[in-house]
Amino acid sequence: LAGAVVEFGTRGLQMRPALRLDQWLRFKAPAAPDAARDAQLRADLVDAFVPVSSVWRRNVVAHGLQITRQAIAGLAAW
Repeated sequence: LAGAVVEFGTRGLQMRPALRLDQWLRFKAPAAPDAARDAQLRADLVDAFVPVSSVWRRNVVAHGLQITRQAIAGLAAW
Protein backbone atom coordinates (compact mmCIF):
# COMPACT_ATOMS: atom_id res chain seq x y z
CA LEU A 1 0.00 0.00 0.00
CA ALA A 2 1.34 3.41 -0.93
CA GLY A 3 -0.09 6.88 -0.78
CA ALA A 4 0.78 10.42 -1.68
CA VAL A 5 -0.58 13.90 -1.34
CA VAL A 6 0.03 16.30 -4.17
CA GLU A 7 -0.87 19.94 -3.86
CA PHE A 8 -1.27 22.08 -6.95
CA GLY A 9 -0.50 25.75 -6.54
CA THR A 10 -3.18 28.33 -7.03
CA ARG A 11 -2.52 31.93 -6.04
CA GLY A 12 0.87 31.80 -4.30
CA LEU A 13 1.14 34.56 -1.71
CA GLN A 14 -2.35 35.70 -2.63
CA MET A 15 -3.68 32.74 -0.61
CA ARG A 16 -3.19 34.61 2.65
CA PRO A 17 -6.16 36.92 2.05
CA ALA A 18 -8.25 33.88 1.08
CA LEU A 19 -7.33 32.13 4.33
CA ARG A 20 -8.20 35.25 6.32
CA LEU A 21 -11.51 35.45 4.44
CA ASP A 22 -12.22 31.83 5.35
CA GLN A 23 -11.59 32.56 9.03
CA TRP A 24 -13.74 35.70 8.90
CA LEU A 25 -16.63 33.86 7.25
CA ARG A 26 -16.42 31.07 9.83
CA PHE A 27 -15.96 33.05 13.03
CA LYS A 28 -16.36 36.81 12.61
CA ALA A 29 -19.07 37.43 10.01
CA PRO A 30 -22.01 39.44 11.36
CA ALA A 31 -24.79 37.44 12.98
CA ALA A 32 -27.27 38.90 10.48
CA PRO A 33 -25.84 37.60 7.23
CA ASP A 34 -25.93 39.52 3.98
CA ALA A 35 -26.85 36.69 1.60
CA ALA A 36 -25.61 38.34 -1.60
CA ARG A 37 -22.32 39.46 -0.04
CA ASP A 38 -21.72 36.10 1.63
CA ALA A 39 -22.46 34.19 -1.60
CA GLN A 40 -19.92 36.31 -3.48
CA LEU A 41 -17.31 35.97 -0.73
CA ARG A 42 -17.77 32.19 -0.65
CA ALA A 43 -17.47 32.02 -4.45
CA ASP A 44 -14.23 34.04 -4.21
CA LEU A 45 -12.97 31.66 -1.53
CA VAL A 46 -13.72 28.55 -3.59
CA ASP A 47 -12.06 30.15 -6.64
CA ALA A 48 -8.92 30.79 -4.58
CA PHE A 49 -8.55 27.05 -3.92
CA VAL A 50 -10.08 25.61 -7.10
CA PRO A 51 -9.82 28.25 -9.84
CA VAL A 52 -12.50 28.24 -12.51
CA SER A 53 -9.79 28.66 -15.15
CA SER A 54 -10.07 25.83 -17.68
CA VAL A 55 -6.34 26.17 -18.39
CA TRP A 56 -5.50 25.65 -14.70
CA ARG A 57 -7.85 22.69 -14.45
CA ARG A 58 -6.50 21.02 -17.61
CA ASN A 59 -2.94 21.46 -16.32
CA VAL A 60 -3.86 19.94 -12.95
CA VAL A 61 -5.46 16.91 -14.61
CA ALA A 62 -2.49 16.43 -16.97
CA HIS A 63 0.02 16.76 -14.14
CA GLY A 64 -2.03 14.48 -11.89
CA LEU A 65 -2.08 11.79 -14.57
CA GLN A 66 1.67 12.16 -15.08
CA ILE A 67 2.31 11.79 -11.33
CA THR A 68 0.02 8.74 -11.20
CA ARG A 69 1.87 7.08 -14.09
CA GLN A 70 5.20 7.79 -12.39
CA ALA A 71 3.95 6.32 -9.12
CA ILE A 72 2.68 3.17 -10.81
CA ALA A 73 5.97 2.77 -12.70
CA GLY A 74 7.90 3.26 -9.46
CA LEU A 75 5.83 0.66 -7.63
CA ALA A 76 6.18 -1.79 -10.53
CA ALA A 77 9.96 -1.38 -10.45
CA TRP A 78 10.14 -1.81 -6.68
